[in-house]
Amino acid sequence: QSASYFANDPSLAAKVRGEFLRWLPSTTSRADALWSRRVLPAAAALRATTGENETFFVALYHRSGDAYSEHGNPYRNCLPDAAFYDRAVRRFRAAFGPAVNIVYVTSNHTENWRDLLEPAVGRDTRATLVAVDDPQNPQATLAALARCDAATFSHGTYSWWVAFLTGGRVLYDPGPWLSSACKVSQKGTK
Repeated sequence: QSASYFANDPSLAAKVRGEFLRWLPSTTSRADALWSRRVLPAAAALRATTGENETFFVALYHRSGDAYSEHGNPYRNCLPDAAFYDRAVRRFRAAFGPAVNIVYVTSNHTENWRDLLEPAVGRDTRATLVAVDDPQNPQATLAALARCDAATFSHGTYSWWVAFLTGGRVLYDPGPWLSSACKVSQKGTK
């Protein structure tokens, strides 16, 4: 999957994005609440710590807890590992520059997001990680993540949509996407 599916037709991309970003009022209200309760306070705390006002918001979504996680699935352990997210965070820092703040926004419905994402983000003194989730309304979670300025993603349609809907920069990691623990052939994965 690629967030650049519509790269050759910007007007089509804008039309599709526009259709999807017309959330129901209840979804918008719930996304507003997630953003106000979780994301904006994290950004304010980071600004107070660093003294820098310029802040970018990056959706850093990790897929887990589905068929990929089930015992016996040949793709078990094939989702991106901590090294993938470490490289992604370093690439965002390089892209945005050393002085700006970066708030990484993820969804906390994934089982091991802290293990994979916190170490990478924690090495950057001008970055923080915040999780948003509305278990009753996954559209609100998607709408909150789509408010970010940029994104990276792991495998899966949900994170593809997050990356596409941000409308901003989507950074791809040139390293392997598959975890080093993956037992499936890595032929063709680069």
